[in-house]
Amino acid sequence: MSGASISCRIYKLSLAASIYWIWRERNNRVFQGKSLHAPLLSSHIIAEVRACLCSWRGLKRTEEARLMSVVWGLSSRIFSS
Repeated sequence: MSGASISCRIYKLSLAASIYWIWRERNNRVFQGKSLHAPLLSSHIIAEVRACLCSWRGLKRTEEARLMSVVWGLSSRIFSS
């Protein structure tokens, strides 16, 4: 898996979103005494990754990119014309 492959980019994006939301959850628990259930936290992470993926434009129409768009439920607007 090269650093520029679609799956690698999604992995890095997912990792960053997970770190952000887990850190945010930690701060909410420590400083505000509030907490989220794990399924809700997961849905926040997935929604953020999907939102970032929806903003991508100009991807080449490869089989990997097509499968990624199907799995994540993305429109064909992410692909270059």
